[in-house]
Amino acid sequence: MKVKNTIKANYFARFGIFLFVLFLISSCGPSGSSVDIASDVEKDEIIDTIETVELKDEKSDKSSHKKEKETNENEDDFSDFKKEIEKKISSNESKLKSMMKKSKKESSSFIEKLNLLEKENENLKTEIEEFELTSASKLEKFKIKMFNKVDRISLDLDQMNFQEKAATENTKVIPMPIDTSKFK
Repeated sequence: MKVKNTIKANYFARFGIFLFVLFLISSCGPSGSSVDIASDVEKDEIIDTIETVELKDEKSDKSSHKKEKETNENEDDFSDFKKEIEKKISSNESKLKSMMKKSKKESSSFIEKLNLLEKENENLKTEIEEFELTSASKLEKFKIKMFNKVDRISLDLDQMNFQEKAATENTKVIPMPIDTSKFK
């Protein structure tokens, strides 16, 4: 809106200058055919200048519409992304809750890992709420980062669940370490 108002203000200012110059040209100087010819040429130049300014204003209007459209697309893309990532986070929460219920008989390191994953899952919620949409490229980077984090948490939970089941069935499982340094 500010851009449109600025464009309109520039247009009116230039039109006012044109009228003032036209008034000066018509009111000053001797009346004669040579002056009338010169003033007609000057009038044509001024009119050409105003037409050029109007064309530039139209182009800037089109570019501002294009930017508004891109912004709306980015906002729609972000809202779709937010819904999808929130579903994944809630899925991780439900996995965490079910594992916490079962984990009462597990070791303290197992419970610590669950608590760490739960904290990381909560941090993802905060990151989404605090994200400010400024550009499409920033959104794409953020999406990649968030999907990686959510998927990593989900995989870690699945791995821990698998290890827990294997331990209860007394089968031999080669443990895969969870890198907790990612969460700090």
